[in-house]
Amino acid sequence: MTASQGATPRRLLAVLIVAALVACGQTIPVAVNGVQIIGGDRTLPIGATALLTAAVAAQGGAVESVTWSSSDTAVATVDANGFVNTSIVGSTTITATSTVDATKSDTVTIVVSADPDAATTVDGIVTTLEGAPAPLAVGLMLIDFDAPVLLASVTEIEPGTFVGPLSPVDADGAFTMVLPNGAGLPDGVFTTADDFVLFMPVDCSLDASAPEVRVTGAVFEFVTIPGVALLTADGLEFAIATDQPADPTDEPSQYDLAFQTWVYAEDAVEVQSMGTGCDDGFSFYVDVSLTSGWNQLSWTIEYDALADTVTGVALRNSAVEDVFVLGIGGF
Repeated sequence: MTASQGATPRRLLAVLIVAALVACGQTIPVAVNGVQIIGGDRTLPIGATALLTAAVAAQGGAVESVTWSSSDTAVATVDANGFVNTSIVGSTTITATSTVDATKSDTVTIVVSADPDAATTVDGIVTTLEGAPAPLAVGLMLIDFDAPVLLASVTEIEPGTFVGPLSPVDADGAFTMVLPNGAGLPDGVFTTADDFVLFMPVDCSLDASAPEVRVTGAVFEFVTIPGVALLTADGLEFAIATDQPADPTDEPSQYDLAFQTWVYAEDAVEVQSMGTGCDDGFSFYVDVSLTSGWNQLSWTIEYDALADTVTGVALRNSAVEDVFVLGIGGF
């Protein structure tokens, strides 16, 4: 792009040299003496755009233009005009190179971080089955069960299904998943605190200390919603997030897992299930204290090994620090 016209010490020196040569009647060689990206290194939130400008110290009528490139386009891209678009948490080096002399260039480091209002993160490990594609990134998945709606801090990947910022998975499977900015969540993923556990049996109900508080709806059918979407070379797929590695080939072992989910509340509220059981002996137990913002919760399964049957589920606050994610199939 055309260089910034603002004077820099390097540019000013080049101008003085040129002026001196002209005064002496000498021919000025066409050359570029240097490139400088204005502003230096910077940190940007996910989804942000920024315009970079480069000052080119040129002489003899040399073209003052540069080409732009990004060392990691998964983190952030840059177009021919210096516009940067950020995508996932990480860092990338942006380079501006003179179109006249490729040996003259400058670089800045762009660090892409979570939105300051969405600083909540989840650490974990992705485990994969033999033959499964390598994991690339993870993101929180939410669903509007009624209708597609406009969104801000999440991306709609199909009607009514949303994924938050994608966070990279490293070669060892480790990740730090960034939860989206709650202020930008679609209205459709919210319900009221006294009704936030969706698809409960008809004879079960919730008692909330502040029923009107808006909370993202929660569902459990072995896959938790809100849950984790896993990005692989084959695309996005559903995943389960648990307190220990899951073995889908050993169904009884899954009854010992604590399935992790994340619920956003717009204010603090306590929610409990009313009564001791639901629906002909199947217990549906809820006892959570939600703070304003994101809350990590655990679904556990009550299993009667003798009768070989699931007798209930329970939802409680979770203190699990590291979660284990396993992809289970495409959308």
